[in-house]
Amino acid sequence: MALFPLHKLFDLIVFFLSTYQAVSGIGYKGIKSLIDDSNKENSTSASVFGEQILHNAIPKMGDFFEDRYSSEEIKMFNES
Repeated sequence: MALFPLHKLFDLIVFFLSTYQAVSGIGYKGIKSLIDDSNKENSTSASVFGEQILHNAIPKMGDFFEDRYSSEEIKMFNES
């Protein structure tokens, strides 16, 4: 619905979308792992996110499906 007016005015064919998720999106484990990284304590972010989360951007949220898209990518596709 949000893109239709742009399509109507400019014949929109392709668009690129970026989404940035907060560590709090996965709850307490996400917040705790960021705090642990910040305090240089026993970091848990690699076990939670697959990589260190402090000062990092990880290009994966959610599970991957056979078509190589993640659940978050499918969600954003359906919402747009």
